[in-house]
Amino acid sequence: MKFKRKGDSRVPGLTIKALLACLLLAGVSVSAHAGTHSLSLLLCLDSTGSLEGSDWTLEKSGTTAALEAELPVDGSVEVTVIQFPVVGEDPGTAGIVVGPEIIVSSAQLSSFNNSINAL
Repeated sequence: MKFKRKGDSRVPGLTIKALLACLLLAGVSVSAHAGTHSLSLLLCLDSTGSLEGSDWTLEKSGTTAALEAELPVDGSVEVTVIQFPVVGEDPGTAGIVVGPEIIVSSAQLSSFNNSINAL
């Protein structure tokens, strides 16, 4: 997959499909638990192969570090992680791989982060 250059109107088909899938799944995540929290956070992880092994690990560990540092554990935030493509599926697919979960404790956040790192 090539990066889009400024002024280039072409966007790789996989990118468009993954983006659309993320947006559709975001709607599912938000509507499924509406009213029980104040924020639904949807994280979309890129595992297309454009990232090499160490970069994929960095993406996951950076995500979990950010959640650990900034996410409140008071039940005000629901978190869902989408991965594209889903490992073992068609390259144009995206799917929910962790969550949705409303985070209510540090222990739950730790478990959620462990699930991300296990991807």
